[in-house]
Amino acid sequence: MSNHPTLRLKTGIASKIGPRGTGGIHYQLSTDADRKRLYVTVTANDGGGCFSREDVEFASVVKLLKGIDTEEPFGSPVFRPVFTGRSTNNAGFLAAILRTEGVLQAEPERVHLHRLAADPAAWMKQMLELPGEPLPPPEEEEGGEEEPPTPPPEPAAAPGKKRRSKKQADEAEAES
Repeated sequence: MSNHPTLRLKTGIASKIGPRGTGGIHYQLSTDADRKRLYVTVTANDGGGCFSREDVEFASVVKLLKGIDTEEPFGSPVFRPVFTGRSTNNAGFLAAILRTEGVLQAEPERVHLHRLAADPAAWMKQMLELPGEPLPPPEEEEGGEEEPPTPPPEPAAAPGKKRRSKKQADEAEAES
């Protein structure tokens, strides 16, 4: 069984939550080869600001939401535990994605707070049924091409002599 996403199910752009936020949050929804796990990944941020590009297993979001009182509005920081990255933007960006996907909705008088708009587990099941396209394997697991070795540094020029450029050295070698 695969523990990383292998199929891209959907991509999208979410609007930022804050009234001063500019640009969008690009994201993808993906799944493993067995279509048992759904992952949410922030892939870009148009307006600037750090984020962690990590695959968040959506089951951890479902579990987290079951553990809080969703009858009351809640803030984005509740999502911090589902990330391993430490960017303070991660939780808010995930909330923006979930609003775009219809899982959350804004609390009417308080723009930074959310309410559940749909059953997260049912939404996850629906997303896992989408057709997918293969994702390239993660680079660290590819074992494919490596970067070419770095050439050794040229020796320092002797005192009083100018060091030749690579072009000059190549021209001198071609003349010999």
